[in-house]
Amino acid sequence: MVNLVQQYVQIWNSQEIEKLPTIFSKTATYEDALQGGNAIEVLSVSLKETASAFPNISFETLTVIEGSTNNTFVLEWSMKGTNTGAFFGAEPTNKEIEISGADIIKVNDEKIISIKSYYDSSQFSTQLGV
Repeated sequence: MVNLVQQYVQIWNSQEIEKLPTIFSKTATYEDALQGGNAIEVLSVSLKETASAFPNISFETLTVIEGSTNNTFVLEWSMKGTNTGAFFGAEPTNKEIEISGADIIKVNDEKIISIKSYYDSSQFSTQLGV
């Protein structure tokens, strides 16, 4: 099951949006401070926008903790990248960012069924100076 968490991080790093359905159930949900809904739909847009704005984006897994029920994981991550493209309508700043966060990931036997992501979304505008 931890393999699903690793695959999720790899999709962010490789920017292979087409692989989302291989690790998420069709009814999986995603939620963070700014958006929520069907995980495949929400993450497809987020991956596309983020990869366009930060082509060198990289996610690093800091910690993965397995919950006592074996179907919940906490993923602590760090994201780095340089803003060379428009980001949700804002012009590129060519500044580097580093954002940290944690995701609570629930899985069933074969797929991710939900992610709740926690991070300080104001760090984007603070670090980009917009």
